[in-house]
Amino acid sequence: MQLELSNDALLKANLLYKDTILDSVLLTGKIDKSYFSVNQNNKAILIPPFYWKKRNYKLLLGTDDNNNLLITSLEVNEAYVLLFGASGGGVNTQSFERRINEVQLLNDIANK
Repeated sequence: MQLELSNDALLKANLLYKDTILDSVLLTGKIDKSYFSVNQNNKAILIPPFYWKKRNYKLLLGTDDNNNLLITSLEVNEAYVLLFGASGGGVNTQSFERRINEVQLLNDIANK
């Protein structure tokens, strides 16, 4: 995977296989601290004070100290009917180890 930040609000993610781009996705979001934050599927249905329903999904993309890719997804669901309410959601973080291109690695070793 290759990430290219076009500007503060647009990130291009390329899926690579042996230096060939298999697929590309443009993500619209913003830089939030050291992550690129994408808000998706934000929905709200409001009929105060009788009914309230809200769904929020956020995707955070960043790297750790070793330049490994970190993907964190957050989901929050809330609903209220009259005086009764419920909420739920979760956080999921995945880390992907950065791999060096094999050809680049062999060239680096040969040049030493």
